[in-house]
Amino acid sequence: TELLVKMTGVKVTITAAAKPVPVHAERTLAFSFELTGKGAVPYDIDVVALGKGRTSVLLSAAGPKGSYDRSLLTPLARLLAQRLAARVS
Repeated sequence: TELLVKMTGVKVTITAAAKPVPVHAERTLAFSFELTGKGAVPYDIDVVALGKGRTSVLLSAAGPKGSYDRSLLTPLARLLAQRLAARVS
């Protein structure tokens, strides 16, 4: 957060939460971050990582709070998991 204060001049609070990944893959990880600051527009960042074998794929979305539908990440993550399963051995 120190870097964000230097860049923006606003004290920023970052909230992070681990999220379940409802897809079938060897390795999965998902986090949701929310950045808020006094007088600033709240900002959301979502990250989903999937892996199989030596291959890892990262899906991310970021924007002002409410600017994208977070529920769309699940079908995209499922599609990525299916492609990983079909292509990587």
